Amino acid sequence: MLFGLIMVLTFTGSLSVAEVGRDDVRAMLIGALGCNLAWGIIDAILYLMGCLAERSRRLMTVRAVRAAETPERARASSRRAAAGDRRDRRA
Repeated sequence: MLFGLIMVLTFTGSLSVAEVGRDDVRAMLIGALGCNLAWGIIDAILYLMGCLAERSRRLMTVRAVRAAETPERARASSRRAAAGDRRDRRA
């Protein structure tokens, strides 16, 4: 949201009050709206990619725990996932 406000202020600040016509204001508003819409789409895509990556990481943890040969290895896999270590240590 803050980025959108900064972007709109950049557009509006670039217009000279003395030389602005109605068409210039309209073009500026359309440009500001288009930039905010494009940034919103990009932000939504990045958010979804982050959600999918987190879901995949949790699924890999569940699979590693289920595939563990002993309860100790299953607990170790779970601890590594909680600590953020994504390396595979089956050996």
